[in-house]
Amino acid sequence: MKDQASPVCDNASSALFERAAVSPPFFVMKKEMYAENPPWEFSYQLPHLGTLSANEVGTIFCISETRAQTGTYTDGSAAYQLFWEVRAVSWPEGKFIARNSFTGSPPPETKVFASGSTEGSFPYSEFAAWIFDQVDHPDFMHHPDAVTTLAVSPSGNVAAFGTAVADQIVDMDYQARITLFRPSILNRDSIIDVLEGHQGMVTSLAFSPDGRTLASSGYDLFIKFWDVASGRLIAQVSLADNPNDLVFSPDGTQLAVASNLQVVFIDPVSRQVTRSIQEAGGDGLTFSPDGGQLYAKSSGSIKIIDPSANRVTLAFPDPFTLVPTLSVSADGSTVSVTYESPEVVDGFALSPDGTQVVTYTIDRSVDSAAGTDNVRLATWDARTGKYSREIKFPGELIHAIKFSPDGKLLAIGNASEIWIWDAASWQIKQKLTGHIGHIVDLAFSPDGTNLLSAGSDRTIRAWAVEK
Repeated sequence: MKDQASPVCDNASSALFERAAVSPPFFVMKKEMYAENPPWEFSYQLPHLGTLSANEVGTIFCISETRAQTGTYTDGSAAYQLFWEVRAVSWPEGKFIARNSFTGSPPPETKVFASGSTEGSFPYSEFAAWIFDQVDHPDFMHHPDAVTTLAVSPSGNVAAFGTAVADQIVDMDYQARITLFRPSILNRDSIIDVLEGHQGMVTSLAFSPDGRTLASSGYDLFIKFWDVASGRLIAQVSLADNPNDLVFSPDGTQLAVASNLQVVFIDPVSRQVTRSIQEAGGDGLTFSPDGGQLYAKSSGSIKIIDPSANRVTLAFPDPFTLVPTLSVSADGSTVSVTYESPEVVDGFALSPDGTQVVTYTIDRSVDSAAGTDNVRLATWDARTGKYSREIKFPGELIHAIKFSPDGKLLAIGNASEIWIWDAASWQIKQKLTGHIGHIVDLAFSPDGTNLLSAGSDRTIRAWAVEK
């Protein structure tokens, strides 16, 4: 396709402009105009809307990249800002149908290393947003920035996601955003409101049990309370450490926040910190259904907190206990049984009835590309921390694990796929594919029939779940 697209892009600069709608799938080419005899190169494909097949392409985008020197570094190297002139050409008709210009960010003020970049970033996000705004894509919603967290309201009528400037990158000059949207449709018309206030990154979101309030945490050390109906900021609380996760108690009278160093409890009415637990800091929180226990992932283990006593009552797993482990192949069948010692916990989910905790641990010493079982999925009694059972399977880049509301299914983001497990038989029921980046977060609808996923490809997707 590259050889066919190159002459099309060469002719686009002199072709007569005939405005028309761009039609996916897309193929993107780019030429660095400041280079000597630059060729057109295959570049920056659009997630979910691109193709490499000439028989499928509907539109070719031709990006002419220029640059301007904005300064000189102390080592004498030039600092450049990049500019894109984009022309869209229909394929195979070859008509010049759309155009736009985009400006990249200014170059870095300083070079940390001698080999450091002397150019600002490409304006890819702005380019992608321009394309996605023109195309209906009901199965997913694209955002120009990285999506960091996802939440669905108790009614299921409203959902929210937070952003960062890039995947797992914090830029304190970046104005992070929270987007409220209708999960029943995923396009530009589904957006209800965009909330601004956090700097750097939105780390977690939680709706209150009545659905009227949205709590958010950010890398700017603030916990913010938003009125969902109006989008108005109600109040904010400043913490001493980066908040990683937050969750409302089932009765809505407490908001628990996990930071690196501690768990703090905030009164949602007075918006005051009422107490804290120093030894329970981490990045995962879940209340039991009756609100009597709070489960936190802290220092590689699961800690059970008694909120009324303000103390940790139990921590598990015990690293000195041998447990039987089932190995499961990619098709879900059992391969072998071995006895091993539990390792640190990378993530967990509490069953909706509060009876069991499921943890996952990734063995990073194993080459996952070889298909070796490197992920340990274990079940524990939620009251006593006693081991129940365990399986292993091949996986990588696991960041999300969620139970369905009825507890019958367990969804795990395994790289760019979502694996849906039967929580009773530990058989894989579905493998959902479509993301082209790893899964960042998951959220079931209240009735369990649909699942929302956020990916590092900057998209939100909706899936029908098989019962």
